[in-house]
Amino acid sequence: MAAGDLRKRLVARGWSSRFRVESAGTHGFRAGQPAHPLAVAEAARRGIDLSSHVSREITEQDLRQSALVLAMDEQNLNHLAYLSGIGGGAGAPPVTGRLELFTAYWRPPWYRRLLGGGRLGGIPDPLGQDPRAFSRCLDRIELGAEALLEALSTGCWTGSTDN
Repeated sequence: MAAGDLRKRLVARGWSSRFRVESAGTHGFRAGQPAHPLAVAEAARRGIDLSSHVSREITEQDLRQSALVLAMDEQNLNHLAYLSGIGGGAGAPPVTGRLELFTAYWRPPWYRRLLGGGRLGGIPDPLGQDPRAFSRCLDRIELGAEALLEALSTGCWTGSTDN
Protein backbone atom coordinates (compact mmCIF):
# COMPACT_ATOMS: atom_id res chain seq x y z
CA MET A 1 0.00 0.00 0.00
CA ALA A 2 2.83 2.40 0.83
CA ALA A 3 4.52 2.12 -2.58
CA GLY A 4 1.18 2.61 -4.33
CA ASP A 5 0.37 5.69 -2.26
CA LEU A 6 3.83 7.18 -2.83
CA ARG A 7 3.56 6.60 -6.58
CA LYS A 8 0.16 8.29 -6.65
CA ARG A 9 1.54 11.31 -4.78
CA LEU A 10 4.61 11.54 -7.02
CA VAL A 11 2.39 11.59 -10.11
CA ALA A 12 0.21 14.30 -8.55
CA ARG A 13 3.31 16.46 -7.92
CA GLY A 14 4.76 15.79 -11.36
CA TRP A 15 7.72 13.97 -9.84
CA SER A 16 7.14 10.43 -11.12
CA SER A 17 10.20 10.57 -13.38
CA ARG A 18 12.47 11.75 -10.54
CA PHE A 19 12.02 8.80 -8.19
CA ARG A 20 11.69 5.05 -8.42
CA VAL A 21 9.46 3.48 -5.80
CA GLU A 22 9.49 -0.27 -5.22
CA SER A 23 7.91 -2.56 -2.69
CA ALA A 24 9.70 -5.51 -1.10
CA GLY A 25 9.28 -7.43 2.11
CA THR A 26 12.00 -8.35 4.58
CA HIS A 27 10.86 -11.97 4.50
CA GLY A 28 9.66 -13.92 1.49
CA PHE A 29 6.61 -15.61 3.00
CA ARG A 30 4.26 -13.87 0.51
CA ALA A 31 6.70 -13.70 -2.42
CA GLY A 32 4.98 -14.15 -5.76
CA GLN A 33 1.52 -13.43 -4.37
CA PRO A 34 -0.70 -10.48 -5.25
CA ALA A 35 -1.53 -7.82 -2.70
CA HIS A 36 -4.02 -8.94 -0.05
CA PRO A 37 -7.62 -8.44 -1.26
CA LEU A 38 -8.42 -6.15 1.69
CA ALA A 39 -5.37 -4.00 0.84
CA VAL A 40 -6.43 -3.84 -2.82
CA ALA A 41 -9.98 -2.83 -1.84
CA GLU A 42 -8.92 -0.14 0.66
CA ALA A 43 -6.34 1.27 -1.73
CA ALA A 44 -8.88 1.36 -4.57
CA ARG A 45 -11.26 3.39 -2.37
CA ARG A 46 -8.48 5.99 -2.18
CA GLY A 47 -7.57 5.97 -5.86
CA ILE A 48 -4.56 3.64 -5.59
CA ASP A 49 -4.30 0.72 -8.00
CA LEU A 50 -2.64 -2.35 -6.49
CA SER A 51 -4.05 -4.81 -9.03
CA SER A 52 -0.65 -5.49 -10.61
CA HIS A 53 1.30 -5.71 -7.34
CA VAL A 54 3.25 -8.92 -6.79
CA SER A 55 4.96 -9.42 -3.43
CA ARG A 56 8.70 -10.02 -3.37
CA GLU A 57 11.54 -10.22 -0.88
CA ILE A 58 14.12 -7.44 -0.71
CA THR A 59 17.42 -8.31 -2.39
CA GLU A 60 21.06 -7.37 -1.89
CA GLN A 61 20.80 -5.39 -5.13
CA ASP A 62 17.92 -3.37 -3.67
CA LEU A 63 20.01 -2.53 -0.61
CA ARG A 64 23.07 -1.61 -2.70
CA GLN A 65 21.29 0.54 -5.27
CA SER A 66 18.64 2.39 -3.24
CA ALA A 67 19.23 5.87 -1.91
CA LEU A 68 16.57 5.30 0.74
CA VAL A 69 15.01 2.09 2.07
CA LEU A 70 11.98 2.59 4.28
CA ALA A 71 10.79 0.02 6.81
CA MET A 72 7.25 0.01 8.11
CA ASP A 73 8.21 -0.87 11.70
CA GLU A 74 11.24 -1.21 13.96
CA GLN A 75 11.41 -5.00 13.66
CA ASN A 76 11.72 -4.75 9.87
CA LEU A 77 14.18 -1.85 10.18
CA ASN A 78 16.38 -3.96 12.46
CA HIS A 79 16.19 -6.87 10.02
CA LEU A 80 17.19 -4.60 7.11
CA ALA A 81 20.12 -3.31 9.15
CA TYR A 82 21.16 -6.90 9.82
CA LEU A 83 20.89 -7.81 6.14
CA SER A 84 22.94 -4.73 5.28
CA GLY A 85 25.72 -5.49 7.73
CA ILE A 86 25.00 -2.37 9.80
CA GLY A 87 25.86 -2.67 13.47
CA GLY A 88 27.77 -5.91 13.04
CA GLY A 89 25.03 -7.72 11.13
CA ALA A 90 25.96 -10.69 9.01
CA GLY A 91 24.76 -9.23 5.71
CA ALA A 92 27.21 -8.61 2.89
CA PRO A 93 25.94 -5.77 0.67
CA PRO A 94 27.48 -2.35 1.17
CA VAL A 95 24.73 0.14 1.89
CA THR A 96 24.83 3.19 -0.36
CA GLY A 97 21.70 4.84 1.01
CA ARG A 98 19.83 5.16 4.23
CA LEU A 99 17.62 2.79 6.14
CA GLU A 100 14.80 4.54 7.96
CA LEU A 101 11.34 4.03 9.32
CA PHE A 102 8.58 5.06 6.95
CA THR A 103 7.39 7.33 9.77
CA ALA A 104 10.79 9.04 10.17
CA TYR A 105 9.59 12.29 8.63
CA TRP A 106 6.41 12.63 10.66
CA ARG A 107 6.37 15.73 12.75
CA PRO A 108 4.19 16.73 15.65
CA PRO A 109 1.29 17.39 15.72
CA TRP A 110 0.59 14.80 13.00
CA TYR A 111 1.48 11.69 14.90
CA ARG A 112 0.38 13.14 18.23
CA ARG A 113 -3.09 13.86 16.84
CA LEU A 114 -3.25 10.41 15.25
CA LEU A 115 -1.98 8.46 18.25
CA GLY A 116 -2.99 10.64 21.17
CA GLY A 117 0.58 11.73 21.87
CA GLY A 118 2.14 8.28 22.05
CA ARG A 119 5.50 7.33 20.56
CA LEU A 120 5.25 5.63 17.21
CA GLY A 121 7.74 2.96 16.26
CA GLY A 122 6.21 2.30 12.89
CA ILE A 123 3.09 1.26 11.06
CA PRO A 124 1.62 -2.08 12.16
CA ASP A 125 1.09 -4.76 9.51
CA PRO A 126 -2.65 -5.23 9.01
CA LEU A 127 -2.39 -8.83 7.76
CA GLY A 128 -4.45 -11.19 9.88
CA GLN A 129 -6.56 -8.37 11.30
CA ASP A 130 -10.05 -7.12 10.49
CA PRO A 131 -10.73 -4.85 7.48
CA ARG A 132 -10.56 -1.71 9.63
CA ALA A 133 -6.88 -2.42 10.24
CA PHE A 134 -6.20 -1.92 6.53
CA SER A 135 -7.94 1.45 6.65
CA ARG A 136 -5.97 2.53 9.75
CA CYS A 137 -2.75 1.33 8.14
CA LEU A 138 -3.40 3.34 4.98
CA ASP A 139 -4.32 6.40 7.08
CA ARG A 140 -0.84 6.24 8.61
CA ILE A 141 0.81 5.50 5.27
CA GLU A 142 -0.79 8.63 3.81
CA LEU A 143 0.62 10.76 6.62
CA GLY A 144 4.06 9.18 6.25
CA ALA A 145 4.09 9.57 2.47
CA GLU A 146 3.05 13.21 2.64
CA ALA A 147 5.69 13.93 5.29
CA LEU A 148 8.39 12.24 3.21
CA LEU A 149 7.46 14.22 0.09
CA GLU A 150 7.37 17.43 2.11
CA ALA A 151 10.90 16.66 3.32
CA LEU A 152 11.99 16.09 -0.28
CA SER A 153 10.36 19.31 -1.49
CA THR A 154 11.93 21.46 1.24
CA GLY A 155 15.40 19.95 0.91
CA CYS A 156 15.30 18.26 4.32
CA TRP A 157 16.38 15.08 2.55
CA THR A 158 18.49 15.27 -0.56
CA GLY A 159 19.29 11.64 -1.12
CA SER A 160 22.84 12.08 0.11
CA THR A 161 24.16 9.51 2.52
CA ASP A 162 25.80 12.41 4.40
CA ASN A 163 22.44 13.71 5.68
